[in-house]
Amino acid sequence: MAEDQGGQRNLPQMAWLKLFTAFKVALDPKKLLLAGGGILMMAIGWWLLSFVFFAAFASSRPTVDQYVITKGQDAKEQEEGFRKFKAARASWNLMYELAGSTPESIKSATRKDAGDLASTYGEYKALEDLRSRVERFHMLVAITSGDVAYFEINKDRYAFKADKDATPPREVKAGEIKIVDVATGKVLLGGLVVTLENKEKVGELQKFIATVQSAAQILLADPARRDLVMKAVSLAEGTDDLILPFGKLRTLPWSEYRGPNPVLYATGDVKVGRTKGLLSWFWSEQIPVVLEPLCKLMETVKSFLKPSAGVREKIYLLFVMLWTMLTWGLFGGAITRMAAVQVARQNEKVGMVEAFRFARGRLRSFFFAPILPLFFLAFITFLLVLFGWFEGFTWALGDIVTGLFWPMILIGGLVMAAILVGLVGWPLMHATISAEGSDSFDALSRSYSYVYQAPWHYAWYAFVAIVYGAVLIFFVGFMGSLFVYMAKWGVATAPFVPSDREPTYFFASAPTSFGWRDLMLKQSPNVELKKRLVNTGEVIPAYGFTEEYEKTISLNNRIGAYMVTFWLGLVFLLIVGFGYSFFWTSATIIYLLLRRKVDDTELDEVHLEEEDDEPFAPEPPPPSPSEPAKSTAAVTMVESPTLRKPPENTGAPPSPPPDGDTPGHG
Repeated sequence: MAEDQGGQRNLPQMAWLKLFTAFKVALDPKKLLLAGGGILMMAIGWWLLSFVFFAAFASSRPTVDQYVITKGQDAKEQEEGFRKFKAARASWNLMYELAGSTPESIKSATRKDAGDLASTYGEYKALEDLRSRVERFHMLVAITSGDVAYFEINKDRYAFKADKDATPPREVKAGEIKIVDVATGKVLLGGLVVTLENKEKVGELQKFIATVQSAAQILLADPARRDLVMKAVSLAEGTDDLILPFGKLRTLPWSEYRGPNPVLYATGDVKVGRTKGLLSWFWSEQIPVVLEPLCKLMETVKSFLKPSAGVREKIYLLFVMLWTMLTWGLFGGAITRMAAVQVARQNEKVGMVEAFRFARGRLRSFFFAPILPLFFLAFITFLLVLFGWFEGFTWALGDIVTGLFWPMILIGGLVMAAILVGLVGWPLMHATISAEGSDSFDALSRSYSYVYQAPWHYAWYAFVAIVYGAVLIFFVGFMGSLFVYMAKWGVATAPFVPSDREPTYFFASAPTSFGWRDLMLKQSPNVELKKRLVNTGEVIPAYGFTEEYEKTISLNNRIGAYMVTFWLGLVFLLIVGFGYSFFWTSATIIYLLLRRKVDDTELDEVHLEEEDDEPFAPEPPPPSPSEPAKSTAAVTMVESPTLRKPPENTGAPPSPPPDGDTPGHG
């Protein structure tokens, strides 16, 4: 690079190539430790908030019976009650999605019911009727053979006789029972004709069979209700696609689903996790990992703005956002500080303790910089709510005033949209404070200014950083998974070890995120392919121990497994922390590039603590006029010279010189 007269280095036109230095800067053990600490602190705070709010306010799921009274209400009142139920259920579903606890198993997972799928109370009643019919059709009937042969329907026994050579079937579905002859009590039972001993119960059985219908029979009778029937079939069968998402903000980092394991994906063993094409996997699973800090913040903002978010959900999300800002104000601020100095001054670095002290000293600025636009957004929302109350409770006057002042409402909406769009510059706020040593107002103004003054440059820099970061995160995840797997492989290949000491049990509680547990259990003779429920509500294939092997795991095995899990968890945090470290490092580089574009400031200009002159330190007072100025140098007092008169000639001879000074005397 050439240098100008002032010694500043001029970057080439393709300054965005500076982004490719982010890998070296981000892959710093000190930054990884800070990122891991931030992830852990954020997760603990989210878990506590989710536990408190869900347990205290949302543990009970609203039901239709709480809002609709079947007797004593007309159709209009029932529809109004069902509308209130839908609003309450939508709010509960949102809270469950964000803060719900993890189900114990796939069967116990919370699924959508007829109240979720129906849009009106009439549709709800139709769905419930169809669901009960299909459920009864597939209901298994218990067959008992012996001295007394009978089948049971809803705990009601029907004793029967069969031919001596005939063997009754073990299990029969209720839909497979047909009445052959009412008078003789003959019944077709799963292909076998039997005779009921109590012929009086034939009429009772006949009434039950009238309420049993298969989906095919219902469709044949009423083809126009195909969509309704298919919903009823899904409800009756309890299919996995009805499982609600749960605990997105409550799930700890080790259990979050981040796609299949990179090693398994690279080797083509994608039996576990979602099976997707390369581009689909890259877009839907790798890129969100690169933008995980921003995605998690925007997820809370998006949930906050949902119509289903009530007061309870908004308060909960507000606390989540504040905790997120506080966490990354501290840890993200320290990472951006280290990155800013390292990128701008390649020969200088800031230590982790010094960077953490810098972030702690400016924590108020790091915290309030992204909070200020949210407060302003809340203020505008409050004004619009006031306008909405005025419009809603003043009828004709409200309609006229609303129509007259609607341009002001549009302006408010425009400002809100500008604030939300500008929030994509949230990482730039931290980079501003770290690079300039300024306050939250400067960080806020610079981030919004750079986003709106150079949007295409910001979009291009962000695109390069995202694509490059996705490749890097795959590489780091691949190497991290590979060295963990190789460590396990080396231990497992020890010769002459008894077969019951095969070390797979060490990984019973290994992190499931990034498919680490699948990688550790792969190729073990004691595992089989099972299903795992992830917090997105999806059921994915995953490896798990066989039931026989589970019974052989002793207490010592489990204690050792917990210890191994602890170390694996620490390593996992560092590997996931690289994504966060890269996020904040690339955001710092993007800020420096945008600053150069908008403000024409060179990249190597960065605030350094040792260069501060303490501008607010008091100056020493000037010396008083009555007091002489004190000098720090030593002063020698010399007598001023004077003019002397020559001595008068008195005739006396001059006095002789002292001894030793006479000329001629040695």
